Amino acid sequence: AAGDVVSLSSEAGEKVGKVTAKETVPLGHKLALSDISRGDKVLKYGEVIGLATQPIGKGHYVHVHNVESALLPPQKEVK
Repeated sequence: AAGDVVSLSSEAGEKVGKVTAKETVPLGHKLALSDISRGDKVLKYGEVIGLATQPIGKGHYVHVHNVESALLPPQKEVK
């Protein structure tokens, strides 16, 4: 939920930071750990999963509304 604090840990289990959720992020989904600019690569577990289609602020929900997948063919606009 918005306002929840997410603790970040290294692979060794060492606490390395915190991020406050700016909006509700469904279980299993992603939130930005830092500010992401339009066109930046979006990483998940160190792998590129897409490109930001708009700026995404730290703590905001990262999903199909603001990321173009690198794993799926590009979506074409329907006219």
